[in-house]
Amino acid sequence: YQGSVAERMIIHEGNAFNNSNAWGQRELGVPYLKRGFAHEAYGYYQGAAIADPEEWLGYKAYCWLYFYRDYDVVLKAIDQYDLYTPDFVDYPQSTSVNYMRGICYSQLGKYDNAIKYLTLHLDMEIKDVGHEYVDAVSYVSLGVTYHKMGQYEKADSIYNLGLTHNENTAELHFYKAQNLATNDNLADAKVSLIQAQS
Repeated sequence: YQGSVAERMIIHEGNAFNNSNAWGQRELGVPYLKRGFAHEAYGYYQGAAIADPEEWLGYKAYCWLYFYRDYDVVLKAIDQYDLYTPDFVDYPQSTSVNYMRGICYSQLGKYDNAIKYLTLHLDMEIKDVGHEYVDAVSYVSLGVTYHKMGQYEKADSIYNLGLTHNENTAELHFYKAQNLATNDNLADAKVSLIQAQS
């Protein structure tokens, strides 16, 4: 059982024979991460990324983005990770590195870069799986970034595009409402807010 005393003893024993075993390092951190103790997992994931960066740097970037919000570390890790697959868009933990970059740049206030990478991500997703299968959060992230830039009409068009294919997504309706309210379109904002709540 993952995280059990027996499992951890076996991994520690294996790591004693091969202390550069990236899988063993990462596996020791997994139970902490899954139970919400990201700070306890930190050293193990760092060790895995050092031992086998081609395999684990992307996963480290994912964890640092979602658990630590350390955007500079994430961008650095993704740049290093890309050196191993320069002609390929990686999806560590099923998350596009372009999407992760876009989120980081948006949070750092570097909106032009955020738009660039979030658009690359969205375009690739649409090409690969079609609008109807693209996760609604991809539209939300791009729309929110346009909103932060004060480009309310562009944000609205992104939310509308997302709603065309994800009409029951509360987040799209909510951020559309917020965008409309910021632009003093309170009547339509109220409608979108009601749709978000239903």
